[in-house]
Amino acid sequence: MQPHPVNRFAKVNITAEEICVWRRIGRRKMTKADPQWGRLGELRVSRINVRMQPISRSTKNGPQSPSAWHSQRHVIFCTSFHKPKERDQSMYTFDDRALRWYQLGDFEHFVFAMLDVDTEKLIVDFILKFPPHEQIFLHRHLALTNTFVVQGEHRLYEPDRSLKEIRPVGSYTSSLPGDPHREGAGDGGGVVFYSVRGKDSVLFEGLDENLNVNVTLSLEDFASAYEEQKNA
Repeated sequence: MQPHPVNRFAKVNITAEEICVWRRIGRRKMTKADPQWGRLGELRVSRINVRMQPISRSTKNGPQSPSAWHSQRHVIFCTSFHKPKERDQSMYTFDDRALRWYQLGDFEHFVFAMLDVDTEKLIVDFILKFPPHEQIFLHRHLALTNTFVVQGEHRLYEPDRSLKEIRPVGSYTSSLPGDPHREGAGDGGGVVFYSVRGKDSVLFEGLDENLNVNVTLSLEDFASAYEEQKNA
């Protein structure tokens, strides 16, 4: 029998060399629950041919009719496909119009908004907005800090300003107190959510170029900033 065209799938997981076996019950298409669903990179299929191959062409009552083949095995030949287009990041810009941004003292290259301070559970939540390709002051975290990249890239830099790490949008990181570093963003700037946990005194130390402490930020400092922003 000649290959018979079928309707396009929205998405299937296949490779160029792989022949996929598709089982149908009636006219129900294969789903991800099907054990034959591929597990290798997601591709969009632009054309699929199917060769219907009944398990048995004859029964006790005689040859099967083509309509009975819907409950049998079908072999799909994936003849043409392409990778999906990359997402346009501009479509997912974070709308921050409901936030009021503030500058923290004389610190440059970021603005922030307090979200919550729980002095009993020792939790401080805030969000920072970075301009493109700038680095904030050198500092060290003294408490567990969880971050989530809301928009853009979150970039970490060594004390000498060399790039240390890039965290893309959607990244969640939980970091114990660690080494001195600077922070910033890549093209288009960035927005990062912070949740600092479990310490009732100094949470951050600001450092000079010789790694000497020249400023501290404590739980009480963030609690004061939170009250000021709520009353602004």
